[in-house]
Amino acid sequence: MLGDWIALIVLGFLWGVQVFLRPFRVSYIRVARVISIALIFCLAFYWSWAQYETWTGTPFASIAYFSKYAGLKFFGPPVIALLAAWVFSRVLRWMNRRYENRFFEEEEIPTASLCVFLTGYPLFFLYLIIVLIEGLVFSLLYSLLSKGRVPLYHVWLPTALFVIIMKIYFLPAVFLAPFTLR
Repeated sequence: MLGDWIALIVLGFLWGVQVFLRPFRVSYIRVARVISIALIFCLAFYWSWAQYETWTGTPFASIAYFSKYAGLKFFGPPVIALLAAWVFSRVLRWMNRRYENRFFEEEEIPTASLCVFLTGYPLFFLYLIIVLIEGLVFSLLYSLLSKGRVPLYHVWLPTALFVIIMKIYFLPAVFLAPFTLR
């Protein structure tokens, strides 16, 4: 839950920078990415330490059991999200290079991959589905209005904020339960 609030703060800050400080530089995203990864993994270490302290002297005190539990519960989701963000950025870069930078502006790829990381596992699936739907709807509207290419530049950050807020306030735990690591 605290990780979601960290993500909301970072994404909200970046959205403000994107809207009010044009041009939105890649350097802001790089700093935000380093800070986000550090904070999320520091939080995972803290939760692991707190869990270890709680379990000391109980039947769950086996280091093998604790390692498996902490790995799956605290480190698994951020590692999966980080790998997904990395793969997503590579796919977007490949698409952009293949089609001569037709799809994304310079800042969009790191912004999109940071959003994938910060929405976290398993929420990044929902995030990508919503972005895809938004892209299709905007493409249809732009085609009908003959406006040309659809810019997703201002879609990545607000959609990530929306998905995280949905998780905090509206998505029941039952929805996310099938995706939890066991």
